[in-house]
Amino acid sequence: MSEALKIINRISPNILNNEVSRVEAVLEGMITPEDLNRLVLNHSLYQSEAARACGVSLNTFKERVVEAIDKGIIPEVIIESNKYRYTLNHIHALKDWMNCEKWADKNKGCIVLNVQNQKGGSGKSTTVISLAAGIALNIKERRRVLVIDLDPQGTLRVVAAPDLTAAPGILSAVDIMLGADEPDSDYSKFLAGGYSNEEILNHAIKKTHIPNLDIIPAFPTDERFSSDAWFEFAKSGELRHLKLLKDKIIDPLKNDYDMILIDTGPHVNPLTWSALEACNAMLIPVTPRKLDWASTGQFIMNLPDQFAFLPSKGENIKFLKVVAVNYDEEQNRDLDMLNQMKDVLGRDMLNPVIKRSTAFESASRNYRTVYDIRKTDNLCPERQLDKALSSLNDVTRELLISLNEIDFN
Repeated sequence: MSEALKIINRISPNILNNEVSRVEAVLEGMITPEDLNRLVLNHSLYQSEAARACGVSLNTFKERVVEAIDKGIIPEVIIESNKYRYTLNHIHALKDWMNCEKWADKNKGCIVLNVQNQKGGSGKSTTVISLAAGIALNIKERRRVLVIDLDPQGTLRVVAAPDLTAAPGILSAVDIMLGADEPDSDYSKFLAGGYSNEEILNHAIKKTHIPNLDIIPAFPTDERFSSDAWFEFAKSGELRHLKLLKDKIIDPLKNDYDMILIDTGPHVNPLTWSALEACNAMLIPVTPRKLDWASTGQFIMNLPDQFAFLPSKGENIKFLKVVAVNYDEEQNRDLDMLNQMKDVLGRDMLNPVIKRSTAFESASRNYRTVYDIRKTDNLCPERQLDKALSSLNDVTRELLISLNEIDFN
């Protein structure tokens, strides 16, 4: 036996006995209840703003609110500094009760957007959660948005608010996909406890402080998906794992959401291929620097080879765009590279860019998105927050316009 194996065998029992539960890990990384309440208030509307959001006059709005409270449609309104504050939950409940039109009333089909790039540090996770929050916060459209985290680093779970009262344990998308094939897994324990597959899937979905934005988290143990797939391939010559995300998660949920965003790690493996098989749209973020663009260009050119592994051969993907992120506008540092990318990609690149801003770093450190920051929080310079929000809004707007031109039915 090699020295390395001796060491591994010696320390493995200690690692196993010292294993930290997912619940403990998530609770440690979550924001406090006080901070969560602050985020809810950050997105609340004053009375006149709430009336405009519901499309009625202020007097009519006041009458409807009294009636909605009496009927139990909404809870009592928050009063802070002698002013009424209507949370997003209030607004969504009121608009549903008042039969206000939403995006799903006129549009059918679920957009499944896979944000992917083999280049590490390309801002995928920040791009995913920022876009998801921006889309979900559109009170007029009220799109139902789900983020599926397939990056085993699991950075997106910190913005979720896990409900640990309904049942123990926190499940990832990989836990659902591998499911009953793992007899000692939490999934199998749920099955043995009488839960249906639908109930287990719904339990894996975690709410956020934004009412119509949900997340299925990821964990480092999700790395086992690809190794499991390759073992299966060695035995059978088939990569049946590639359809599991679509069959076990996307298809059962696509009628519950208007948009599903998939975040993947910087890899090319069966887990990222499963995202390619499950999506109908792709967004490739890239920082406009020479090395980043060289890596991303290679990734794009190799996509046909990756599609060849897929059961669908890539025919499911109806939309593909590249977006520049982390764009440094100071002293035109990235301008030449950005123009070169636009010359190569043409209409296949979004015109707006997500600008580099310290607001993104501040948001990440405080377990929130930049949309959750208010200038009065003093978490970053006001100019940096304005830059982050304006560039995000521009990218989100053009992305949605481009997606709306495609028939995803």
